Amino acid sequence: MVIQTLPWARVLVDGREVGNTPVRVEVPAGERQVELQFSNGVVRRVVVVVGEGETHRIHHDARAP
Repeated sequence: MVIQTLPWARVLVDGREVGNTPVRVEVPAGERQVELQFSNGVVRRVVVVVGEGETHRIHHDARAP
């Protein structure tokens, strides 16, 4: 999974911190809970389904209204 955000964010996948964006993380196939924690206090949560052998990409711009 590749996750990019503007501005940068702390990333948790399935409740486990994996680093700050931009970040690339290997995850097993299936449903994944992704949480993006921005420095201004905004938190975004998304659920993604990653297929076997797939690189899922998340791009999020928290500056947009």
